[in-house]
Amino acid sequence: KIVSWAVVISILGAGTDNAAACLGMLEGWLLFGSMFLYGCVALVLLILSAKAPAVCDAAMYVPLQLCIQMVINMFTGLIVWGDGKTIKSMPPYLATFGICVWSVYLASGNLDLFSGIHQRSMRNRPLSRSSLGNAVLKLLACWQQERANPPAQAEEDIAAALQHTLTTGLEQNTFSPADVARLAAELQRKLGHSSTPEVLRWIEDTPFFRQYVTGHPEFAKALECAALPPGGTPSTAEPSPGPVGGRDDTEELDG
Repeated sequence: KIVSWAVVISILGAGTDNAAACLGMLEGWLLFGSMFLYGCVALVLLILSAKAPAVCDAAMYVPLQLCIQMVINMFTGLIVWGDGKTIKSMPPYLATFGICVWSVYLASGNLDLFSGIHQRSMRNRPLSRSSLGNAVLKLLACWQQERANPPAQAEEDIAAALQHTLTTGLEQNTFSPADVARLAAELQRKLGHSSTPEVLRWIEDTPFFRQYVTGHPEFAKALECAALPPGGTPSTAEPSPGPVGGRDDTEELDG
């Protein structure tokens, strides 16, 4: 859908760009008729350009559309306007456009063509032939084994398989960070607790927060209050400049 919108608007945009360059060569009623037709097409282009970001992901649509229109303008310049006759060396000319397109692609974090190609190929082959498919199948097998005959290491195996599935999906952009956040929120809702030790421990072990609490003891106090059982009261002692759990982060950071 995003590619279709980008191609249509790019073709219309490139067409109006080149048509505007031709208006100066017309006279009389032909000029007025061409200007009327140009205005109609420009109005349609304006409406579509305003609607496209509402129905597409703007972070992907905008750079893709601009790159496609730039490439179309390059080809129309070479084919229609004969730019090749005035260019002394073609490779640097083409390389300039290539660098512009590649730079926009690298700067657009949400635009990953290789991930899209990989996901399309995954849909047309068995799951077992992809790393993500193997991870998902392993997770399903662990769940089935745990229901049939729970081994001693079932919880550890399931946790490791789930972590491997999520990590692989994030690396291949099959799962988005929002998907993982939604999963974590749903699991928190199912647990039915205001706070869980696992979530608090995960926050404490995050490198950013481990450094943050060294200069913000009030945050360590907030973590301590969140870890208290219902009806508990926080300690009145001045919190140490480190995360909950008594670890010495200054030594760890120096190391």
